[in-house]
Amino acid sequence: MLKNIHLWLPSYLSRRPPAAVPPTHVFFCFVDHYEPLWNKASRHQGLERVEYWFENYPRMADSIRDADGRPPQHTFFYPAEEYVPEYLDLLARLCGRGYGEVEVHLHHDNDTAENLKATLNDFKVTNARVEQGTSQQVVIQFSDPLNEKQNLEGLISIVGIGTLDFEIKDNEIRVFPPVRQIGSHQLTIEEGVLNVLNYKMKKGSSFDLTFEQLVPATRFTGKGNILPSSDGLILPFEAVNLKSVNVQVIKIFENNILQFLQMNDLAGGQELRRVGTPVLNKKISLENSGVTDLGKWNRFTLDLAKLISTEPGAIYQVRIKFRKADAAYVCDSNDTDTDDTTELTQEDNNDDAIGDAFRHDTGRLFHIAPEINRLLISAIGERDGYQTYS
Repeated sequence: MLKNIHLWLPSYLSRRPPAAVPPTHVFFCFVDHYEPLWNKASRHQGLERVEYWFENYPRMADSIRDADGRPPQHTFFYPAEEYVPEYLDLLARLCGRGYGEVEVHLHHDNDTAENLKATLNDFKVTNARVEQGTSQQVVIQFSDPLNEKQNLEGLISIVGIGTLDFEIKDNEIRVFPPVRQIGSHQLTIEEGVLNVLNYKMKKGSSFDLTFEQLVPATRFTGKGNILPSSDGLILPFEAVNLKSVNVQVIKIFENNILQFLQMNDLAGGQELRRVGTPVLNKKISLENSGVTDLGKWNRFTLDLAKLISTEPGAIYQVRIKFRKADAAYVCDSNDTDTDDTTELTQEDNNDDAIGDAFRHDTGRLFHIAPEINRLLISAIGERDGYQTYS
């Protein structure tokens, strides 16, 4: 092995190592406009389109990762003249979870320089809403960032309410009444509010505001949905004035389905203890979902595949429940609900409504069919009322 080392070793040691081959970066870019109101869609149809993306894009994107572990980044190229707060709220939550960004564009078919300038200078109010909480406030949103040092006295008023306090940040003004309000009041924003370039808003606006709180509630969206079980069992639901919910799943064994159907239809809940068992009882926080106003109806999703291991052929009942401590609702009473956790076991004696330990529930039933391996969801006993606590 070392034969004639004096001949080949010097040249071997003096040779230069081969240059390292740098990594090759490949980028894929797909360009398209994101226009929920395309083809003269109604506002409701546009919302359905955005909700579809909100619920289904993460499921697709989570199955694909780049070399840095990031999911595909989608740029929502949104038309500025079609601003709808409900659409942008959902898109902002998607982007906040790391799925992309929102950029704006202007439609300019057959446009002129004068009209483009007028459009770009169209500084206006885009939305106003009431946010309930420990500090009741009105949030006014503008199309441009604002001059945060301007004096708003006389420019913003609410009928029937005297002195107001203001807080300006970015493109929002938060208005604080001196005391908590109830009922309906008219908000007026006069012309003259300044954007960050000290450009004055040329046209005022008025809004009818309602200061009543919506009572805490949950509800499922849609009925009879069939969702693939291979890429996640995505179950959408809506909630209002709740900062958390309790998700309960009850499994009815495949071998017990005939016995279950002797006492129930598919939406039934009689004698579940004899045919099934609880497989999940978990509190889910809604505060880290990117929602800015829990006091209005908001869309959320549950990926049941991350919460339970499903068995083809079994039936599962999914119930979403809440207690007083889960509510974002501001109560006048100082009472507290100290029993925030209820563990469900096989020893419980309540055979019928397993979830009756909770104050409120919204239920769904789904069936994992072995022949098609799909998730079938149908409504069971939705109760959207809210009970007063003593």
